[in-house]
Amino acid sequence: GSELTATTDTNNTATSEKKRKKKKKKIVPTNSKNILIHAGRGIAMDGVEAQAMFLGTIYKHSLKMMESGVGGGTNTNNDNDDNKNNDDDGGEGGKDDAQERNEEDKNQSTAIPFSFEPHLYTPPHALPAKTQTYRHANLDAFLKSGPLPSAKRLKNWNHPHSPMVLIVTLSARRSVELTKQLSSLKLPVAKLFAKHLCLDDQVELLRGGVKNKSGGGGDGGGGGGGGKKRARCYSLAVGTPGRLLKLLRHGREEDGGGGALRLKHTELVVFDCHEDSKGWTVCTLKDTSRELMEFTKEGVVGELEKRKGKIKLAMF
Repeated sequence: GSELTATTDTNNTATSEKKRKKKKKKIVPTNSKNILIHAGRGIAMDGVEAQAMFLGTIYKHSLKMMESGVGGGTNTNNDNDDNKNNDDDGGEGGKDDAQERNEEDKNQSTAIPFSFEPHLYTPPHALPAKTQTYRHANLDAFLKSGPLPSAKRLKNWNHPHSPMVLIVTLSARRSVELTKQLSSLKLPVAKLFAKHLCLDDQVELLRGGVKNKSGGGGDGGGGGGGGKKRARCYSLAVGTPGRLLKLLRHGREEDGGGGALRLKHTELVVFDCHEDSKGWTVCTLKDTSRELMEFTKEGVVGELEKRKGKIKLAMF
């Protein structure tokens, strides 16, 4: 009886090991999409070269999707109108337009792609594993360890519409969590995500700054009170890609090219690479990834090129 029991236990162990091996095989990425998703896990702990390659791949892919009108790109309706006009013209005119578009596509494909590497924050020296893990466990510790350009400027920030440090994250819940991590800085944080303030309130918040010294925490609405005292501007902001994109575009045409959110004075943009329960990050989740890259294209890349060295990207 004991021999049979031992044999049965051995067989059960062998069977469970086979199941584990099978499960591990399923996790192995089998296509480019899965490879990108897996590459995004823990990317904040990787080197700058790996981060730049990862961001560049997602950015290039998103640009192609926007150009083709896939995934709700902003130019889809305009492209459709152009196609209708071409169909109405017909004949040689339509062919000429098609040839011009093909030439433009070829020029875009041969153009040098944007490189994130020179614009990513690089630690001055290699850090021990424990220190690295701690830095990426708390946003306050991460900023103070090097990416924050100046604590003095952060406290005396005076640029409306343009926070000094902008953190982009996955969800409203994660935004609240990060806001709490920043509480030790004792500075108000602009909360630029849904389920907290409506868009109009956030527009006024970015325009007017903090109401008064006692109104910390980022809940304030419009401009400062009466008197000669000028409202203090928000130096810290946390938001989700969708809401940040809306604020970037809000009133841009009416206000002479500037939206409610502008990055012309921003010095640090942080992509929070926190993984949700299913392993998705702001860079890899379908909806947030597309909106993040649209926001990067419209608001971040231009500033990186224009103010090289004065604005940095960091992955937390």
